[in-house]
Amino acid sequence: VLVEVGGLLNGRFSPASCALAGGMAACGTTIGVGAGSVAELVVRDAGSKAEFFGYFNVGQAGVVTAATGGTDFGTAGGITTTSIHIANGGMLRTDRATVGYGPSGPAATGTERSFSTIAISGPGSVWGIAGGTLDTQTSSLSTAVHANATVNLNVSGGGRIDLSPVANTSHFINLSNGAGKTDMLVTGSGSAVNLNAGILQVGRGLNGTARLDVTAGGVINDAFYFVTGRGGSNGRTVVDGTGSRITVNRSGVPGSADAAFTGSFEIGRDGGIGQVDITNGGRVEVLSGLAATERARAATLGTSAASQGTLNISGADSRFVMNVVSAVAVGGPTEAFNPYFAVGQRGVGYLNLSAGTKVLLNGGAVST
Repeated sequence: VLVEVGGLLNGRFSPASCALAGGMAACGTTIGVGAGSVAELVVRDAGSKAEFFGYFNVGQAGVVTAATGGTDFGTAGGITTTSIHIANGGMLRTDRATVGYGPSGPAATGTERSFSTIAISGPGSVWGIAGGTLDTQTSSLSTAVHANATVNLNVSGGGRIDLSPVANTSHFINLSNGAGKTDMLVTGSGSAVNLNAGILQVGRGLNGTARLDVTAGGVINDAFYFVTGRGGSNGRTVVDGTGSRITVNRSGVPGSADAAFTGSFEIGRDGGIGQVDITNGGRVEVLSGLAATERARAATLGTSAASQGTLNISGADSRFVMNVVSAVAVGGPTEAFNPYFAVGQRGVGYLNLSAGTKVLLNGGAVST
């Protein structure tokens, strides 16, 4: 499917047709369904849009036959190959998305696989994940939810992923939310993942593998919570080059289960193994705002039992920075807490600094 020169692929024109009892949505879109299929969606040029309601599923590997009660569909043992490219100012808008499935359907052999690639490239090219249009579900992106799934996600040349908050819910990006493999690259000045107080987990599912590279001036903005290697997964994050940055500076969404918590950066949690490398002038910033509710900022390496977290920082201009500003000028019970940094909290932590780098813990709270 090609959408270009200001064209519109409108999957959002009739919301009433999607309503179900209980407030759930019946509508959705799948790109790449049957095992062995090849599917491609391209949205390019300024003004070109593809917009969809409900679930947005990419890279399924289903197999059904007449003998199993359906119509012949998919190829047993087949590989689904799916690609989405948003380029040159094009826009994709979805409520939520899952990319990279494994075998499904009554005739699947278990050997079916999926390979999914999503690229957002060029200034003004945006994948907006909004959530909550037809129901109360949050905005989310989950990748590689099965061991037979491989996902590549690239944001480059000024492209963006914009994740929007939904009232009373926590919104998130989970890379390898199952046992599959995900590689994500955010590279180049202007290239960004804007979390808007959301969560980014690099490795979330048991036995999953995920890697995030933020390079050449790419940024991850406005996280509430960022973790590498959680839930029995293996995760790695690299922040490389001047201008490349990850910023954790928001609190949980009001009304959500995370509303009482403030921002944190974790490496290795819940049996996961995580590694973060900050090199050649890259930065990770864990910052507080001025709101009295933003009372603490925390960073941990090896947060929980059976977890391992490693933070490697190298280069004179590379930085890991934690900063808390005072919320109450004279201090007192509602004053902010100063930064908390733990190397091996309940698990195992390694902190390696080299070539003139710095970890900076700036506490601005007034002690009483």
